Amino acid sequence: MQAEEKVKILLVDDQPNNLFALEAILEGSDRTLVRAVSGEDALMRVLDHDFAAILMDVQMPGMDGFETAALIRERDRSKHTPILFLTAFESSELQVFKGYSLGAVDYLSKPVVPAVLRSKVSVFVELFQKTEQVRRQSELLVENQRKEHERELVEEKRRWELDRLREETAQEKKVAEALRRRTEELAQTIAERACAEEQLRRRAHQQAIVAQFGQRALEGIGLPALLDEAVDAVRRNLEVEFARITELSPQGDFVSMKAGAGWVEDLADTVPVGVGTRSFSGFSLLSADPLVVDDLGQETRFEVPPFLRRHGVVSAISVKIHGRGRSFGTLEAFSRDRRPFTPDDAHFLQALAHVLATAIQRKRDEQELSRIKDELAVQLADMTQLHALSARLSNSLELPAVLEQVLAAVTSLQGTDRGVLMLYDRDLDLMSTAASVGFSEGPLDVVERVTTSLQESGTVSAIISGGIIVEDLEADPVFAPHLAAALNAGCRAVSSTPLLTVGGELVGTIATYFDRPHRPSDRETRLVELYGRQAAEFIEYARHYRQIREADRRKDEFLAMLAHELRNPLAPILNAIHYMRGETVDLVSVEQAREIAERQVRHLARLVDDLLDVSRISSGKIQLRKESIELADAVNRAVETSRLLIELRGHNLTVTLPEESLPLEADAARIEQVMANLLNNAAKYTEEGGRIALVVENRGKILEIRVRDTGIGIAPELLPRVFDLFTQDKRSLDRSQGGLGIGLTLVRNLVEMHGGSVVVRSEGVGKGSEFIVRLPRRHGVTPASVPLPDVPVPRQPDDASEAPPKRILVVDDNIDGALMLARLLRGWGHQLAVAHDGETAIELSREQAFDVVLLDIGLPGMNGYEIAQALRSQAGFEQTLLVALTGYGQGEDRRRSSEAGFDHHLVKPVDPLALKALLDRYQPLVRQESEHV
Repeated sequence: MQAEEKVKILLVDDQPNNLFALEAILEGSDRTLVRAVSGEDALMRVLDHDFAAILMDVQMPGMDGFETAALIRERDRSKHTPILFLTAFESSELQVFKGYSLGAVDYLSKPVVPAVLRSKVSVFVELFQKTEQVRRQSELLVENQRKEHERELVEEKRRWELDRLREETAQEKKVAEALRRRTEELAQTIAERACAEEQLRRRAHQQAIVAQFGQRALEGIGLPALLDEAVDAVRRNLEVEFARITELSPQGDFVSMKAGAGWVEDLADTVPVGVGTRSFSGFSLLSADPLVVDDLGQETRFEVPPFLRRHGVVSAISVKIHGRGRSFGTLEAFSRDRRPFTPDDAHFLQALAHVLATAIQRKRDEQELSRIKDELAVQLADMTQLHALSARLSNSLELPAVLEQVLAAVTSLQGTDRGVLMLYDRDLDLMSTAASVGFSEGPLDVVERVTTSLQESGTVSAIISGGIIVEDLEADPVFAPHLAAALNAGCRAVSSTPLLTVGGELVGTIATYFDRPHRPSDRETRLVELYGRQAAEFIEYARHYRQIREADRRKDEFLAMLAHELRNPLAPILNAIHYMRGETVDLVSVEQAREIAERQVRHLARLVDDLLDVSRISSGKIQLRKESIELADAVNRAVETSRLLIELRGHNLTVTLPEESLPLEADAARIEQVMANLLNNAAKYTEEGGRIALVVENRGKILEIRVRDTGIGIAPELLPRVFDLFTQDKRSLDRSQGGLGIGLTLVRNLVEMHGGSVVVRSEGVGKGSEFIVRLPRRHGVTPASVPLPDVPVPRQPDDASEAPPKRILVVDDNIDGALMLARLLRGWGHQLAVAHDGETAIELSREQAFDVVLLDIGLPGMNGYEIAQALRSQAGFEQTLLVALTGYGQGEDRRRSSEAGFDHHLVKPVDPLALKALLDRYQPLVRQESEHV
């Protein structure tokens, strides 16, 4: 097989560097890249070669890209060659339109994306290769048919001559025998010889006619003319009154006259007749041999058509027109006189029928080839449109722009100016209008009702299975309630196509509307489905892009709020420290400053705890410690927790509890946290002097807790997302009341962990809000995941003065933190040593024994776990109290502390009273059971 010739691609640019770049991107073993440095040079190249695609720079000296493209399009040879414009300048819509009006298939800006350019050019290379392949196959098919026809003619001629030779030989033998036996009948013998010569002459004439028709068929004469000439030749050569050619239907169930000679025009047989025994022609198709009938009036094998009787036909002969394993019809001759048709007559008809079969097959091959070319042209146009849509969609990830592009493409394809694109909400199982064209607000409402009826009549499963088409709304009873309004809106027919992703997920539908009864063509339906699949992917991409942008925006807002909230407490702490340095301060003021600093430190600790709680709940690492509790007690503790903030804001708080007991199986601390968060939230977002109400109601199997306020309310668009993590309302931007926007997330998660639910209601901005918590009164909820250890409750020792001083080693790389802790411990009467790294701590432990080691985990060099293991391995440290004093507080951190040999795990900032209680309880040389808090 001849190697496939490389495809040529023309690169037109006046800059050598640009040509080098294009060659580097597009080079490949299946193509040849041809350069042209100007428009004139490009025209010369186009005269010499056929190109799969032309990549042309727009801005060139002399003849620019547009001028060159126009001249290329004037030539028939290059009229359909794909042209891709490239430009390094900013292009206006007018320039882009001009490029496409000149027949360009794309318009790209430099620098181009190599992968995109290679992909685009590969499409046209493949199309060019397929077109060339079809052309070569067509030429090869025609050549093979010509050779086969010539071979068949030669073979037919040889058989004809052989048959004639045999007959002539036999005839000559008969003549010779007759001469020997009947010498006296010389005159009669001469007459018989003359008859034989006439037969030979007639055979030669018939052979010449067959050869002539074979040549005519090769010359490409039209098939109808060839058939007319054939029936006329049969009529004259066989000296009969009538001749005809019949055609077998594609289904093979009837035959009809295709060409005829001698028939009365008014009686021409235009009515098809059945095959088999139902007609003369149909019966002829059952046999490979010629059908010869001497007298149709005596025939019983088949039904004689009335058409033949009306023409007075007596004798008839018919042969099949057959080729390549199929029958095309019959070639027939009819006589009004009774006459026997000879074998010569049958041979003549068979030879002529063979020529006709070849011509008919060739014509059908040409028609099939033309059909294939037309299909390829349509497919090319479809692919070009699809590619253009893809290019437009890829230029934007904004969902509204994507929807408008898709809807415009579909309405343009179907030849209408009205359409609606609806997106599918999986949660609500509902379609809603996202884009429309050609409708004002009133008619659009009607169209939405019609489309909704369409969905209800078809269901989502029907839409997914292939869409719904209503050719005429007047004929469909489903739309009767909306028919008048739909007709007034100019809607008579509707076509709905699903938007499905590659995975088969329904994204939405595209509905197009027509002002008259209409059914889309198969091509339109196929293309709209392709558009729909491509559009579904881009819509999903746009949705994801919007979600990512929204998540990124919320993340940025949260980080800004986090920075604000972490910095805010530092200001009063720093001011309190500077104030206490003053020389004239009194003890009362110092105590107030200390309380302020302590309160702000606890506020920072709560912020960190909230963040950790969200993380633990999200990862499933919180275990509820459920027990039978009294809800009223939890309510009272939550009120006490939030009372200071409520009083500082001057709010009026009312608490309403049922008189009966409210037992509940729950984690008391977490239920208290839920209610405290809701009360704090109400206090923060209610202007000073507002009203807050906490109401508890017993509703049988459900306990309902409602927290109402007269605050600033919640905007309607925020209500669905108010419990989402890091969701911030505009009310929070000034941060006047603090908070990270995670408190409500904690509320929802903790309530759901108890098997309950929480909802929020608000009539809008400035109208207050109400949070409703519903908790089931049920038992047996199984706790999950790793437990969250308790934090020691600060308390004063029973007799602090009797606790003996202890030798304590403090290890912390934070010098300020270590110094302050050492001063605190010395103030309690303990003996202190301080180290800021692991090596120093080990050296000190070798020089003296310690009763207690307070050890940070995150240290330079050796970490706290490694130091603890080293200390435990030393003699004399078996009974030493090892306490991890660290900012790491996850369950995994506590587990590792226990494995390393720590007795306790305290998370910074540690309450000084809790630390003092721990040290006072510990008695050196009396080893207690290890516990981690």
